[in-house]
Amino acid sequence: MEWSPQSKDWQGKRVTVMGLGLHGGGLAVARWFLARGALVTVTDRKTREALAPSVRELERTETRGTLRLVLGEHRVADFRNADLIVQNPGVPRESRYLAVAQRAGVPIENEASLFFRIAKRVPSPPQIIAVTGTRGKSTTSALLYQMLRASGRKCFLAGNIRKPMFDQLDAILRAAKRGPVTVILELSSWHCERLTRATGGPDIAVVTNIMRDHLNRYGSLRSYAAAKRRILVGEGMAVLNGNDARVRAMGLRTRRAVTWCMSYASRINNPALRGEHNRWNVGAAAAAARLAGVSAAAIARGIAAYDGLPGRLEPISRVGGITWINDTCATTPDATMAALEALGSKEQGTKNKEQQGIVLIAGGTDKELEFEAWAQAIVQSGAAMVFLPGTATDRMLAALRATHGVVPQVILARSMREAVRKARRMAVRGDTVLLSPGAASFGLFVHEFDRGDQFVRAVHSL
Repeated sequence: MEWSPQSKDWQGKRVTVMGLGLHGGGLAVARWFLARGALVTVTDRKTREALAPSVRELERTETRGTLRLVLGEHRVADFRNADLIVQNPGVPRESRYLAVAQRAGVPIENEASLFFRIAKRVPSPPQIIAVTGTRGKSTTSALLYQMLRASGRKCFLAGNIRKPMFDQLDAILRAAKRGPVTVILELSSWHCERLTRATGGPDIAVVTNIMRDHLNRYGSLRSYAAAKRRILVGEGMAVLNGNDARVRAMGLRTRRAVTWCMSYASRINNPALRGEHNRWNVGAAAAAARLAGVSAAAIARGIAAYDGLPGRLEPISRVGGITWINDTCATTPDATMAALEALGSKEQGTKNKEQQGIVLIAGGTDKELEFEAWAQAIVQSGAAMVFLPGTATDRMLAALRATHGVVPQVILARSMREAVRKARRMAVRGDTVLLSPGAASFGLFVHEFDRGDQFVRAVHSL
């Protein structure tokens, strides 16, 4: 089948969207194909009730095609008798239903690979800059967007940054017909998995770092890194973190022209970009922007215009001399350690009148990660702890007990509301209460953004 955005190419075709989810990607893909007259089957193991917000939006969609919902289960026939399978990022590669489609010769794509196939095959394709990495990819992508806008460039921001690609695809293609357009895509490891020479890759690929994450799905750090490395498929340019050994190894194996990014040297007068980890994010964004033809002056304006992202060291409130910060996107121990470094620690002698100490709300679901270094950082910071329930919490507590330092005050909570109330009782004037879980959100929350939203609501209800 020719990969094209034209309606006639998909009229009457059988498209199975595997995984509706609640982040919007599956919803956007289904809508796009329905608008082109396809026979779309949306299937998800979650029930209609669990997927209610997405189901309501999908059923309100005006369509030229036909929609069929298969929820609470998957059916073999929907994979064997399709013309295309679109795999949601939450679906593991090892799914037996994908194996059924593969044996039947049915093409399997995901949101990102399909986007690349379509966007790169139009007469006036947009320039695509794609960003991946374990940490910093959202901030780097958002910074790039601000830098490009400051240069006067027509640009779009989409992907894992809670902006589904297929919600913007048509607008991107229309804009590309009128003149130069740049698209910045934030890609997860799951997005990268299906990028091949056939799909094509980005014009500029950015890899911020490779740390331990999602090992509950990938099984090994090597497998996880291999998924990320697929962003470098094909020809083009790459911006790689020269301070990360695993990313350096990628650079030695790619055919792309590599620019090694460094920590941003100039002083960053932007409170939304505090911490050494953000100096690397700015460095990666600035390097990619320069490759895209953005001037140094526009890069500086873009840095100044950046106002942060929800759930990433996001200041929420300051009441009674206590600062509340939402860092719910810290889903790994490395991310929490970076947050502690950014806020300063007693060990480093950086406390001042505005910051006397930290009360850390942490814990959640285990992703087969390691917590020894995290525990040492907690002890060094002197942070008091409020733990949310979960399998990672048990491992965090064990790691804290195994340290040789003074273990901080530890309190357990059964819900976010309870955690916030207990943190308030522990905090004194000048303290910061930091939600930086260091773990996944499954079980107690729908996803990490729901976790952050519950934190914000609980803080405002104090």
